[in-house]
Amino acid sequence: QIQALQRCMSIKIQGRVIFALVLREAAVRYGKTQLGYLWALLTPIIMIFLQVSIFTLIGRHPDLGSDLFLFFATGYLPLMFWRHVTQQTQNALSANQALMSYPVVNYLDFFIARFILELATSIIIWFVIFGFIYLRGIEFSIKSILGLLALIFSIGGFGLGVGMINAGLIKLIPAYANVFSALSMPFFIMSGIFYTAASLEPSIRSFLLFFPVLQFSEWMRSIFYIGFNSPYIDFLYIIIVDLS
Repeated sequence: QIQALQRCMSIKIQGRVIFALVLREAAVRYGKTQLGYLWALLTPIIMIFLQVSIFTLIGRHPDLGSDLFLFFATGYLPLMFWRHVTQQTQNALSANQALMSYPVVNYLDFFIARFILELATSIIIWFVIFGFIYLRGIEFSIKSILGLLALIFSIGGFGLGVGMINAGLIKLIPAYANVFSALSMPFFIMSGIFYTAASLEPSIRSFLLFFPVLQFSEWMRSIFYIGFNSPYIDFLYIIIVDLS
């Protein structure tokens, strides 16, 4: 009983530590400007509007459905969430090194706190964007709430894993942060924002599907588009990638 009580107290203390770190991260990240948290909500909306505007000007139509905003939203949001979780997680140690002097704080707390903040922010962003799409009268359907939650946590888990690996590498080799930033530049093209997997040449598709974010985009479109179910989602592969 004493050991069980000690475990409960330990979990309670760590919960309070993580909650305090989440509040600190939110204040540091969004409290520096007048727009603050609103800017985090506006940035993806602006990005999607830019993509829609460019495709409209050049007369391009989406590979799926008829609405460019819905098409780009379902392609861009998975990439945005993954990138933000990865970036914030990989910088968690260097940004909070001074707090390691407190005995109740450990490295894992920083990773969890930043993941929770990004998860909460992204859920709000997704809600706002799809609320806007709904108000525009565009027809879509969330086929499975559980499927959507599984998608969100799969993306977040992949971002958290990559971010934690990067954090360790950056601690050993600080220049790796610049290397990863350069290597991640093609991800914007590889993630399926502008196309579906079915529209690609088989050889190119087979290669790009190794990048999980393309499969996340296919998964998200399968959830939100009525009558669309991508055959290019390998759930076993996604689970292996997330766990590894």
